[in-house]
Amino acid sequence: MIATALIGCGPDPSNSDYWHFKKVIESSGATSYIFDGDVKPPLELNSDKNASLTSTADVNAALRKIGLPAINETRPDKGYAENNRAWRGQYLWEDYPQGRLIVSRTTARSKGNFDTYDAIWKITIDRTKSI
Repeated sequence: MIATALIGCGPDPSNSDYWHFKKVIESSGATSYIFDGDVKPPLELNSDKNASLTSTADVNAALRKIGLPAINETRPDKGYAENNRAWRGQYLWEDYPQGRLIVSRTTARSKGNFDTYDAIWKITIDRTKSI
């Protein structure tokens, strides 16, 4: 018997059919949408050290998947912009129509794929606070 391994196979992270999320009400009262499947929405970042978003397309695709309005402009990584590790990987829109929008980034790997990519793991709408 001959065994073969297919490297690079697996679901395409850019295909929203593979994104699975759950809605959670945080103890603060904020509503979060957590992408908990093996495949998460990709998030294209610039290549310099501050990890700023390069376009709105990736965030808007994830927002569309969960039924929320689109954004019109990018934001920098709040942790890098403020030199605050607690906020690393967080992108904030204070002027979002539903309340403060927080998009949280992680590094993901598709099942069966050895490549990693920046991805959205959580989207939070906080109607109660501002920073």
